[in-house]
Formats: sequence, C-alpha cells, structure tokens
Amino acid sequence: MLSNLWKGLVSVLLLTALAIPAAEFYFPRAQAQVGKPIYCTASAFYDAADNGNIQVIAAPTQSTGAIYVCGYVLLVGTNAANVGWTYGTGTNCATGNTKITPAWNFPANGGLSEPVANFAGMYLPIGKALCISSSTGVLHQARVSYAIVF
Repeated sequence: MLSNLWKGLVSVLLLTALAIPAAEFYFPRAQAQVGKPIYCTASAFYDAADNGNIQVIAAPTQSTGAIYVCGYVLLVGTNAANVGWTYGTGTNCATGNTKITPAWNFPANGGLSEPVANFAGMYLPIGKALCISSSTGVLHQARVSYAIVF
C-alpha cells in the first residue's frame, strides 16, 4: 500500500504526463452567473417601535415583479429584541407570511449589517412585499437596498 506522499507524487506525475493542469483536475473553474447582474438602485428604511410584521417595501405593482435585496442594516435601541425579515401579501405581510432570515436575538444597542452593492442571493417570490418582524415594541431601525426586477 502506498503512503500518502507516494500517492500525491504519482498523481502529480500522471497529471503532468496527461498535460492536465492540476487546478483544473481537482478544482473545476466556477461558471459565470447566467443573465445580467442585478444592481440595487433603490432603498427603503424603517424607524419605529412596533412589534409584529411591518411592511418596509411594497409588493411590485406588476404581476411579474420580484424584489431582490442587495444589502441591509438592522439595529435595535436600548432594549433587546428579536428582529428579522419576512415576506407576504396583504397588510404588513399578513397573508402567507414567511421568514427569509432568522429572527436574530439582538442585545440592547445591537445590530447587523450586510451591505452589498449588487444582488447576492436574497430575493422574494413574485408579487410579495418585504416586512420587518420584531418580537417586542422597542425601537428598532432598518435600511435595505433593493431592486425590483420584472
């Protein structure tokens, strides 16, 4: 049985003999994103002391529109709170309310920032609004950058 060192050496020799670059053999190159990049040129904010779900971005008016979130900042005031993002339809996302992030447990004066200039993966299904969800009626703030794509 060959030791790991010999196995590695044999692999390198075989790759050299076959003229296959080691990087391509072991690590296939990533493929480019299909379609055009999505850049977020709109933003919305929330600044209040409500609990439950509160709409931050209204659902697109066209039936084929979807909200793509690029980045956001969430902050809580002098009291701890669980805050996160949800989506749905109707007043304050009451119909079909679904979490798209966890309800983060922020300590007093805590927060989270995920600033990104272009779309990085958080999007809502077609026709849904974005809501902020808080466990208590303490002061919390949010800013979100987004794009609506039809």
